[in-house]
Amino acid sequence: MKETSLQDQNLASIKAETLIESLPWLQRFHAKIVVVKFGGNAMVDSALEKAFAEDMAYLRWVGIKPVVVHGGGPQISARLAELGIQSEFKGGLRVTTEETIEVVRDVLRNQISAHLETLINEAGAETQIMSGEDQNLFRAEKTTAEVDGETIDVGLVGEVTVVNPRIAVAVLVENGKHGSTAAGPIAKALFDYEINGIIAPAPKLADETETEE
Repeated sequence: MKETSLQDQNLASIKAETLIESLPWLQRFHAKIVVVKFGGNAMVDSALEKAFAEDMAYLRWVGIKPVVVHGGGPQISARLAELGIQSEFKGGLRVTTEETIEVVRDVLRNQISAHLETLINEAGAETQIMSGEDQNLFRAEKTTAEVDGETIDVGLVGEVTVVNPRIAVAVLVENGKHGSTAAGPIAKALFDYEINGIIAPAPKLADETETEE
């Protein structure tokens, strides 16, 4: 048997086993909102980016509603360097000025989010970009850094205090979407919204068959 043929068979076997093992999870999370944090090495490896986008499209087409949340620290630093703006960190936080925040917005939304949107669209699922500034999706309070016991002002940096999940839920009624920033808070808010009703009474969502793409 040719080596290529054997490799193809092994790959097919691995894929089949993965699908079988994933079935209980697909059943458990069918029609549920799932928040996925995208970052790390996957964001700088084109092959991993493509595989991730295909996975998100797959989740949507099997009835799961993914919300992709991403960061972009290295990309922001690289863009600042290109513009001749020095990156400064204090207490693990990026010192963010009015000039810096414009670069942050551009990189996160117009570069990273837009790139992910294109990849997921090409994989077969519609997407819509959301950021924390859209329709008050996030509210935050200014925070400071602690360095050697001293409180340091780091500029336009804050902690997310309120998440309005209605925006994400309204979008997800239509199709599988992705957003940007703050995976933990948005995941908790969506969980509370769907399960506990802490944020607000859940709206009556259209039946999945009525919103199928």
